[in-house]
Amino acid sequence: MKKLVILSLTTLVLTFLLGIIKAQTYQLPNDPVALEKIASKNNVEAQLKLGKMYYFGEGIGMDFKKAEKWLKKSADKGNKEAQYLIGKLYLDGDLGKANYKKAIKYLTESANNDNPNAQYLLGACYAKGLGLDPNPKISLYWYTKAGENGMLKAQLLLADLYAKGTGVDKNIDKSLEWMKMAADNGDSSLPIKIADIYLEGKGVEKNVVEGLIWLKRAAADGNLEIEMRIADIYLDGNGVERNIPEAIEWMNKAAQKGKIDNYMTIANLYLNGDGIPVDYTEAFKYFNKARQEGIIQADCYLGLLYMYGAGVENNLNQALAYMQRSPDTAISVYNLLICNELGLGGYEKKYFFEDDYLKAMEQTMKYPSSQKELTALKKVMEWAANSGNPVAQFALGSLYQLGIAVEKNVKESVYWHLKAAEQNISPSQVYVGDAYSLGEGAEENQTEAVKWYRLAAEQNNMMAVTALGNAYYNGDGVTKNFDEAIKYYRKAADHNNSEAQNNLGECYYNGDGVTKNYSEALKWFRLAADNGNAIAQNNIGDCYFEGNGVKPDMNEAAKWYRLSATEGYDEAQYNMGHCYEYGYGVEQNYQEAVKWYRLAAEQNNLDAIKDLGDCYYYGHGVPQSYGEAVKYYRLAAEQGISSAQRDLGYCYYMGYGVTENNNEAVKWFRLAADQDDESAMYRLGKCYEYGYGVAQSDAEAKKWYQKAAQNGYEMGSPGIEIKSAYIDHNLYYNNKKGMYIRFDFDANFLKDTPIRCYICLYKANGREMLSTSGGLVNFYEYYTPSSFFSSWSDQWVFFSYKFMNLPRGKTEAYAIIRFYNDKTNKLLATSDKINFTITKN
Repeated sequence: MKKLVILSLTTLVLTFLLGIIKAQTYQLPNDPVALEKIASKNNVEAQLKLGKMYYFGEGIGMDFKKAEKWLKKSADKGNKEAQYLIGKLYLDGDLGKANYKKAIKYLTESANNDNPNAQYLLGACYAKGLGLDPNPKISLYWYTKAGENGMLKAQLLLADLYAKGTGVDKNIDKSLEWMKMAADNGDSSLPIKIADIYLEGKGVEKNVVEGLIWLKRAAADGNLEIEMRIADIYLDGNGVERNIPEAIEWMNKAAQKGKIDNYMTIANLYLNGDGIPVDYTEAFKYFNKARQEGIIQADCYLGLLYMYGAGVENNLNQALAYMQRSPDTAISVYNLLICNELGLGGYEKKYFFEDDYLKAMEQTMKYPSSQKELTALKKVMEWAANSGNPVAQFALGSLYQLGIAVEKNVKESVYWHLKAAEQNISPSQVYVGDAYSLGEGAEENQTEAVKWYRLAAEQNNMMAVTALGNAYYNGDGVTKNFDEAIKYYRKAADHNNSEAQNNLGECYYNGDGVTKNYSEALKWFRLAADNGNAIAQNNIGDCYFEGNGVKPDMNEAAKWYRLSATEGYDEAQYNMGHCYEYGYGVEQNYQEAVKWYRLAAEQNNLDAIKDLGDCYYYGHGVPQSYGEAVKYYRLAAEQGISSAQRDLGYCYYMGYGVTENNNEAVKWFRLAADQDDESAMYRLGKCYEYGYGVAQSDAEAKKWYQKAAQNGYEMGSPGIEIKSAYIDHNLYYNNKKGMYIRFDFDANFLKDTPIRCYICLYKANGREMLSTSGGLVNFYEYYTPSSFFSSWSDQWVFFSYKFMNLPRGKTEAYAIIRFYNDKTNKLLATSDKINFTITKN
């Protein structure tokens, strides 16, 4: 048995050695002469090689005749490669003319011998009808054989045929199969095409996971764009689970090839904790990489991280250096203002945070990146504030205070300002004091407010010093004391605090705690106005309007009112409206008056709301509308403005803009009368005299008439009475249409007064107007005292009237008549519903 094993091993070794010797022995020479000798001895391989040399001209001159000779010998002995080549020789007509019959014979033999090249070429012959009838099915058969045998060209062709449906039924799945085989066969262009088909769902169900597999194969050659596509898919999580670490990996690859803005994207992912835990250290690293690559947008973020010590050691100098290099970004604007407010980094404390912030942010917020920056700012500040950083607590409280990057939230604002205030941040102490004082974000507590104001005042915060002055002036949280108020006002005013300067001026103007002194008041108003204080600017306007401390000058008054109104102060806007309505210091312009009244009304200035109602009532600067007038009267009346209550009552009394309702009229007259409105008292007296909306009572009527007279109502009782009216026939038809009206009242109070008379006429049988058009019959007549009284004869006055067209005879009517001072617009006298007869001859 042992001898048998040894013998077998010896046999194996000898066989192996003989094989090597045989291979070496039969290695064909490259010399054509030597090779031809071997081929002449019927060596199939030598014949193939020699034929190929002549066919391709390799090491010998190209000679298709000789190639044919030797290839045919090899092919006839069954060599499939020789069969393919001689078949191609005949097919291409290399011997002078194509011989399709011979070509097909040899190609078929080679194809049946599993030669993929022959199979492909045979498929082409059947497809094109070369030497045989076209046959797409047989063509597809041989193409398929070639593809299955690994021929890349065939695989690509088959993918294209199935994709387009050329000679076959369109089949994207089949096309994909051949594309994948071709890709596996080394075609590097196909992975991206296959990826696109899956990612876009081109003829197949969209499959992002499969698309990603092929994208990654396509990315093997380091294509930047493909790497970014992969990164974006993982970043967005569109069709696959969002995977930020994977996205970052691919973004890093692309960044190293030049896509440097990826560093900013990665940094922001870490900064905001977007799909990964917040990591300020990583955020700082990538912002720093971006900065080193020259991306200056990274500066503001680096400044933010240095300022609050997020991911890097806190370093205010470094923070300021970066933020000052990016002054137009929301992050830098905000933090530099924080530095201004708190006096950090050498900045001077300003204590005007809100105004400065809003002005500075107005331009910055126009940039598309601002909201993204502010979101990052908020997150970093929240982290720092929760870590106990008082600057961050103040800055975060201010964000909530102003509603920037967050919803405005007074409670949140107070929460963070209180945290900062407890760490001795004086602007936060003032804010907390205000919260307690106003009851906004905290329960009202004036004593607590004063406590925080004092803490801030001890740090020489002039806003706090002024607030203490206000507390003593009003007696809020302390005993009222004008002397203490003035002491604090003066201290803050000497430090250029405009609110204190204005308040000190008001003390001198009103004589509160000091001797009244308009000149001294004006001095402080001017100082405050020079510091941009809108209230002080309005107060200077009042001084010029009233002639207090200066000579009256309506032009100067209007100038100062305009300065203040442009800053948005509602009282000044109302005053500008008043100036335009009556032409004080400006050319009279009702449209401008309405514009300013409306601006003030939008800030709930009740006087402006009332006067806007008047504009609609009389049609000054707007289309006349009792309905709109009532709307504005009601707004002001419901908030206690007596003149609006009176006029709303009158609208109910007359049915102007509302349904006539004497009960409502009495209600509003009484509310106004209770506030000492003499005209409302008179109206209430009329209601009692005639029993309009109340039980008739002469005693009550007399009581209210007397109250009206005692409060300065010029007419008192019984008002204006009209005895009769007469339309002159001749005057009417000479185009001097008019009417004589006889009054029965003492009109001497009208002497020496520029008069405007307003008349409204109705038919006595209802609400029908005395006009052929059916429109409201009302008109104004303007008189100087002399012209009015020169027309007065036995108490008859002629009024021209161009719109009446009454029938001849007698018309029962009633009228409402008002007399106004045409300069001041003050109501001088008014009538009730006056019944009379108009006669036309």
